[in-house]
Amino acid sequence: MHAPTQIPALTLGVLMMVSCATAPVTQKTAGQEDGYGLLSTRLSTLVRDGYYREASEIVSNIVPLAVSRYGLMHEETIRTMSLAGLALRKNGDFLQAERILLTANSNALALWGHSHSGMVDIRNNIAELYLAYGKMDSAAQYAEEARVGAEIWRNSNPLKYAETLKTAGLVLYHRGQYDKALSLYQAAYTIRLTNCGENHLLTAESLNNLAVIHTLRGDYTNGLAKYHKALSIRTNLLKPGHPDIAQSWNNLASFHFYHGSYSDALQLYLRAYELWKERLGMMHPETGTCLNNIAEIYKRQRDWAK
Repeated sequence: MHAPTQIPALTLGVLMMVSCATAPVTQKTAGQEDGYGLLSTRLSTLVRDGYYREASEIVSNIVPLAVSRYGLMHEETIRTMSLAGLALRKNGDFLQAERILLTANSNALALWGHSHSGMVDIRNNIAELYLAYGKMDSAAQYAEEARVGAEIWRNSNPLKYAETLKTAGLVLYHRGQYDKALSLYQAAYTIRLTNCGENHLLTAESLNNLAVIHTLRGDYTNGLAKYHKALSIRTNLLKPGHPDIAQSWNNLASFHFYHGSYSDALQLYLRAYELWKERLGMMHPETGTCLNNIAEIYKRQRDWAK
């Protein structure tokens, strides 16, 4: 009998908040004349707020529009494809996300070369896609390429570097190399805390990752405190119904499960399930994994019908 995974989908999405400042408002461009600008803004907003199904529905329109307006070998088209791939991945459309992200990676490489900062973002995005996909070797390859590429941005853009450390840590975590994962998670957390402060979504993501490792290593007090802190930050900063809040509930539920507190775990799993079902749909991998975890608790409680 399999216990529920410690975290069914451990922060596998790249947060849209990759800096601590608000993005500047740009002037209206020719691309907005055909609706591209408004559509691009809407896609970014939907991904940021966790409306991944709605964001995915825009992809089929915005990518051809970007290609028509700017051409394939243009930084705006590549940026749009990268964001579209992120939306698809977050929505569980892994195959479509893979196609669009690999195309973006190929075009970006031809346009920019290996050392461009945009290559770091795309490769990190692909690495996290393959983690969600369960393709560990491919995930490790792209995560390492992203991390190496980010080395030159270590001082000028530390948050970009921290993002690659986090993803590399995720690869190690999924391979069971917890001590090495902890080292990378801690480095990413320190950079994020220094640059963004305690009350930021990137800091919350790192706290969540650290909590997982602390719990696996038996440091339950530290792990539980970090889980609660991450949940508090997400609850305060994200809009109600954001999938990342459900993820924190799910992670906390797993903590209680492994300590035999089935009643507490079940309440949190059910809250996560209802939110994911509403926001992501019944066919999403997160919803399915959460259902499996709920079933596992009912088995432990010998409630066979449920």
